[in-house]
This record gives sequence, structure tokens and C-alpha cells, in this order.
Amino acid sequence: MLRLLITRPGAPRATSAHWPMGTLVAAHQSQPHLPRRFQSQKISPETRAKLEAIRNIGIIAHIDAGKTTTTERMLYYSGFSRRIGDVDDGDTVMDYMQQERERGITIQSAAITFGWRNHQVNLIDTPGHVDFTFEVERSIRVLDGAVTIVDGVAGVQAQTETVWRQASKYRVPRLVFINKLDRT
Repeated sequence: MLRLLITRPGAPRATSAHWPMGTLVAAHQSQPHLPRRFQSQKISPETRAKLEAIRNIGIIAHIDAGKTTTTERMLYYSGFSRRIGDVDDGDTVMDYMQQERERGITIQSAAITFGWRNHQVNLIDTPGHVDFTFEVERSIRVLDGAVTIVDGVAGVQAQTETVWRQASKYRVPRLVFINKLDRT
């Protein structure tokens, strides 16, 4: 999944890959090599190279689709963490507020930085509850790409469509990850 997110292809293409918990369906959209926010600025070649190696990737979806759980696995498989945190146990890296741990939901977007194949990935886990839609939109504005997680059992929900529209509004390329296929 990370390889697909950090690659900036020259032309749109579709890809699929299978994980033990779900299926990734990737719809790449063409993007310039330099993040949008820096395209109009005059910068040195050294600074440009550093900026081109940074990816702001968001995890977006409806509530209980498995955003934080998927994020925990990405952190584990990237080598950032030595264990996979569990939402039910309240020991995830990303849900750090006491209220988030008690309720088992993300309330405030959380960002974490880790390295992956010569890139710096800023991974942003966003809330899925409709009451925190503003928090998702605030995060989407800075993203270079997003993983839209869909619960394979519950399917597309109203909030899935909302976050998809938000990402479209800011022209954020997305991958779709069908989660919880082991429960169908």
C-alpha cells in the first residue's frame, strides 16, 4: 500500500493487491512530482529534492471502517512500531486522547511521521464520525494522497461518500482499501 502511495506515476492506472484483512483497489491520478503547495514557489534544487521525498497521506472513511487499525498495521509493517496497537485494548499509537481510548473512536486527526523507501511519510489518521467532519476536511487540505477505507461487511456508508466528496473538492488522489473481508 505504501509503495502505491509514494509513487507518482505519469499516467493514471488501476491496480489491486490483497492483504490478509482486505483488498486494495488503487486508482492513481496523475500528479506533478512536486506537491501542489510548492509548485508556484521558486526553490533551490536541494530543497526541491527534499520536498519531493515528503508524502502527506491521509486515512479517510466512515466510522468503524478500520482506519486506526489499518494505520497501526502500516506503522508496524513500516518498522516504525514494534507492536500492533488494538483499538479495543485502547493501546493504539494514533488514538492518544483518553476520550478516544475510552470510546474506541478517533475524535481528533493525528499525524505521525516515518520513513519508507527514501521517503518521509506523514500519515494522518482522521475521524470517521459525522460529528467530526470538519476535522477531516481540515486534514484533507494538506494531503498529497488518501486511502479511503470501506468496510467489506457494511459497505459504503453516508460518511464514506462525504469524505470522498471532500477529497474530490481538494483534488486529492485516493486509493480504496476494502477492509474486513475476513468477516464476510
